[in-house]
Amino acid sequence: MNQTKQNILSRSRQLFNEFGTTNVSLRTIADNLEISVGNLQYHFKKREDIIEGLYFELVEEMNTIMVEPTGKLLESVLDISTRMIFKLYDYRFFFLDF
Repeated sequence: MNQTKQNILSRSRQLFNEFGTTNVSLRTIADNLEISVGNLQYHFKKREDIIEGLYFELVEEMNTIMVEPTGKLLESVLDISTRMIFKLYDYRFFFLDF
C-alpha cells in the first residue's frame, strides 16, 4: 500500500475514533489531511471504502497477533488477549457506532 493511502487510513481511523463514523465525511478527512477531496477520492471513492480498508487492516493485525505465540501456553493466552484488546481499542469506532 502506498504512503498516501496509509496516511489516509491512519488519519481516518483517528477521526472516526474521536468523532464517530457518522460525523466524519470525506471533506472532513481531506481537510484534516490538507488535500483535496478529489485527491482523496482518487484513493478511496467513498467513506465506506475507507471503513472497509480499516476493517481489513484490523483483521490483518489480529491475524498477526494470533500466529505469534510467545512462550508457555498460559503466558501466550494472556499476551495474545492483552494485545488483541489494545488493538481493538485502536479501532474502537467499529464498536462505538453499533
